[in-house]
Amino acid sequence: MSKHTDFILTPITTILEEAVAATSSIGDGIETYPLCDYILQAVFLKMTGFQEQKMKCIAWELGTNDFEFRYWWLKETKLGTYSSYDQKNSIYKEFCQALKRINIDFGINEINKQILLENTTQKINEIFKDSNLISWVRADFSYFVSDDWTDTDQFLKDEKNMFVSMPNENNRPKKLDRKEGDSEQGYEDKLKDYNRKYTSYIKNKEHNLKCKYENVFNQRNRLAHNTLSYQQNLPTLTKLVNETQESRNYFIWFGLLTLIDNIFMELYRLYQDGLEDKLDY
Repeated sequence: MSKHTDFILTPITTILEEAVAATSSIGDGIETYPLCDYILQAVFLKMTGFQEQKMKCIAWELGTNDFEFRYWWLKETKLGTYSSYDQKNSIYKEFCQALKRINIDFGINEINKQILLENTTQKINEIFKDSNLISWVRADFSYFVSDDWTDTDQFLKDEKNMFVSMPNENNRPKKLDRKEGDSEQGYEDKLKDYNRKYTSYIKNKEHNLKCKYENVFNQRNRLAHNTLSYQQNLPTLTKLVNETQESRNYFIWFGLLTLIDNIFMELYRLYQDGLEDKLDY
């Protein structure tokens, strides 16, 4: 196993395990609360850096074995720090194409999304549930482990998009007005249809992973470039008024980074299996 492969198949959750172990002796009294943001920010920043390096290692391994990928990687694209969603999705899309070149029957539905999501949530729950870290942010942790932070409709729809698109405000169902000619039954049917569409729209908006990743990316940049030291007005009062339990929830951000990590590890395992089958043939 190469150094790259060893790293690629190392779960990002090892950083969370290290954080829990390192802070296990500091207690959970009120005197430890000032450490909350400092520690969570440090862990978050380590995870984003870990994932960016993993993207580079995956690209290197694919480029070593696949000349078409190598050409695309070196000549056709600018991936920068591999930190934005578009940059990671570019690797995801080309990864799927590389898999198809070694296994024409490959389809993204080979990956069990339900198990992937359950494993992500359960792993983070196992790591933090008995730790002193959650005493600082217990409500955020409880919200995350409620299994309602996202759903399987939000990712791996096809080989071109790791996450589904953000909901378009123009697609929000229009408020239903009763017309004079509507019968009681006809109006009730329209109302049921409106409620179904509206519920689906709101659920997609709340669960959408691209929306969540935008928050991850913004926070990553704030911390990496220390913009909070001089941008005193972040977040705005308007944004604070509209915040929910999901807003600035580090466990959701940890979960999202872990889900992406699990997706790429699963793709890499399939890629390794495909290469071995090709060599055996």
